[in-house]
Amino acid sequence: MAKPTQADAEAAVRTLIEWAGDDPEREGLLETPARVARSYRELFAGYASDPRDYLQRTFAEGRCCTEVSWDGIRPLAR
Repeated sequence: MAKPTQADAEAAVRTLIEWAGDDPEREGLLETPARVARSYRELFAGYASDPRDYLQRTFAEGRCCTEVSWDGIRPLAR
């Protein structure tokens, strides 16, 4: 199955707008299909990432943790 294009995604959003009972050609909605498609591209951008790239990052050990209580913020004892 071929990946849908940007135009396909925008057409789908127009269909949903019509389904909801509004006019996708109305002035306030003209840019909505493109905006929604860009939003979904950003939301699902992680699917193109390799999680191993993120999991290889390391953090230095040390006193990095704190405890928050009604008395204030203080380092956790080790």
